[in-house]
Amino acid sequence: MMLVACAATARAASAPAPLPADTPSRTVEGNTFVAPAGWTLNVRGPVTLLEPPEGGSALALVDVRAPDADAAVAVAWKAYKPDARWPLKVVTPAPPRDGWSDRRTYTYQTSPNEKRDVLADVRRANDVWTVLIYDVAQDVGEKRGAQVAVVLGKLLPKGYQRESFAGRKAHPLDPARVAALARFVETAMRLTKVPGVSVGLYQDGKVVFADGFGVREMGRPIARTPARAT
Repeated sequence: MMLVACAATARAASAPAPLPADTPSRTVEGNTFVAPAGWTLNVRGPVTLLEPPEGGSALALVDVRAPDADAAVAVAWKAYKPDARWPLKVVTPAPPRDGWSDRRTYTYQTSPNEKRDVLADVRRANDVWTVLIYDVAQDVGEKRGAQVAVVLGKLLPKGYQRESFAGRKAHPLDPARVAALARFVETAMRLTKVPGVSVGLYQDGKVVFADGFGVREMGRPIARTPARAT
């Protein structure tokens, strides 16, 4: 009886406690993220496991060295839940962002009776694939969606820092920068197939740039205001 009681006490002591506040954390390979308040955080081999207070759901962050995204996702599932058998429904590519490349989302088909959403978000940086497995009951996902967004929004590669303009002084908008701005707007219009754009900028309490690009109505040229910088 004493041995059983000691074993039960040891298990309770080793169980992760809910986090008292949003907590800056790292995956096994050093990628940074924020673990949400009230969730538990545990590490199992390559898996950094986040579980919400409701239980029965999880976000698994798995760092993997693999030849490609498909292989990385397969290894991640084996590490997190090797008996998972949800069929793959669709793979959706995503553009590079925040130091991550080769981003894809693998969405899985679940039974309506499960009332569960399952996907794997994979990305690569520093020769390591990081797979975030979302294995969450739908009611928990609705309740904890904002916290899940914090995890995803703050997940950054090891050593990467987002650029910040805090404390920086804006460059004066001289003619060379006006020309660069015009080229940027025209390129963006062409790529997004937007027919017309108006741009106005304030600096030091006054309008320093105002111009129109493209057309106000399809088939009718816009009356352009000459670009100006003062």
